[in-house]
Amino acid sequence: MIIESDQQLYENGRYYWTPQRAVAAWSRCFQQLKSALASGKYRLLMLLIGIPGSGKSTYAGTHDRQDVIIFDGTFVDATRGRGDGGCAGGGSAGDRGLAGYQFQKCVERNQQRPADRQVPVDSMNVMLHRLEAAPPQLEEGFTQIYRISA
Repeated sequence: MIIESDQQLYENGRYYWTPQRAVAAWSRCFQQLKSALASGKYRLLMLLIGIPGSGKSTYAGTHDRQDVIIFDGTFVDATRGRGDGGCAGGGSAGDRGLAGYQFQKCVERNQQRPADRQVPVDSMNVMLHRLEAAPPQLEEGFTQIYRISA
């Protein structure tokens, strides 16, 4: 199962982002995650962490398994593992955080996206600095953290 907030921002085949729609999409994703974890059908939660263009969605698409939840999001600060909005330690037997980025490659991939899906480079820089300031830590509730290069 892949959970990805961006997929919920399409309307009539067009990507339509507003702050309000993004908040609602994330809320639906966390509800979907809560329900999936409560079902007991999944043995592993993988939280994909990285800036836009880092290869999270590509990784998710090639590692999708019936008994695994892959939460594909940016998650660039330490709030990813705490409170109602956090995922790590969500009750799955083997929570894992994955992170990977090569900034220039991310920028290049971002520029190859349709215009309505491109993230401004300045915003990507802010996300990168937030991720570098608060990289995933085992103390957030992860059992393992892998750094992937996509």
